[in-house]
Amino acid sequence: MRVVSLLLLACTAPSVTDSSDSARESTADSVVDSDPPEDTGPPECDTVTFEGEDWTDRFQTGEVVTVDTPGTLTFCDGDWFVLLHVTSQVVIEGMTPARTTLSGGEQGTVVHVTGEGAHASIQHATLDRGYARGDRNEGSGAGIRCDEGADVSVRDAVLSNHDAYDGAGLYARDGCDVQLDGVAFVDNYAEDDGAALRINKGSGELRDVTFTGSTARDGGAVVLDASDVLVDGAVFESNTTRDSQGGAILAYWSTLSIRDAVFEANDANSVGAALALFGETTLEDVTFRSNTAFSGGVVHVYPDHGALTCTGCAWESNTPADLGVQAVGTFEGLADFVCDGDGCR
Repeated sequence: MRVVSLLLLACTAPSVTDSSDSARESTADSVVDSDPPEDTGPPECDTVTFEGEDWTDRFQTGEVVTVDTPGTLTFCDGDWFVLLHVTSQVVIEGMTPARTTLSGGEQGTVVHVTGEGAHASIQHATLDRGYARGDRNEGSGAGIRCDEGADVSVRDAVLSNHDAYDGAGLYARDGCDVQLDGVAFVDNYAEDDGAALRINKGSGELRDVTFTGSTARDGGAVVLDASDVLVDGAVFESNTTRDSQGGAILAYWSTLSIRDAVFEANDANSVGAALALFGETTLEDVTFRSNTAFSGGVVHVYPDHGALTCTGCAWESNTPADLGVQAVGTFEGLADFVCDGDGCR
């Protein structure tokens, strides 16, 4: 939105000489007549375009829209009913997350990217109220689903209020690579695993991300299965499991690295209010605060199936214990340590 500013300048000057009065008048005129600075944000608009072509009508019917050629799909200000099927290399952009909402209307997946070589780059938008229910993989990924050799990147976006069997906010499988930068997952729900994000046999880099208010049976916010994932800069807050482990993250047979992160007020009905870990995990400068598990620790390690290395960890008011290690006991030296099949040290 262009902002117009009015500068009122009141000058009362003593009469000294005619030349000084003229100078003052000239200065005042130049200030009043100068143009205000322009709003550098994107302009307001009310259309949807694809490579310059008006596609507005396609997003007013509630039907699935397929994009099978490369290009940029731009959504202007407003709430748009979006069920999008991407089979090519497509940029999907809004104005800002506050100004552009792509809603599934609780009718289906907002963005489904699929097929070898397909890629969806999603930015500057909120994806809201997607819905995907059914048996396991058929009911996964309400906000974004990525599979069959595709990749997805999301930047400057919010994924909120999605409901699915698995991976309600974002579900990736079959080699999908997930790149997230400046993404917030808010109030997502999964009947089974990973209410915000599930990556199954894929990979990912998550930078400057937040996960709040996610609820699932296992892995309240995130579930990783046979995947390789880096998390760099993150907040996990108030995520829960209804029945089992990993209030914030459950990682099966995966390689997980987390640095510069905070886990706060997460809850598990079993073990691992913050993390439940199979596989190799590395933590660096991670804070665990006010997380609660039913038993074990807020970080729970299954050492016969991998190892946990923690450097610069901080622990505050976690219940019932900071660290739980199955069949090995609780390790008390909590700043820097390694846990594996031989125990913690």
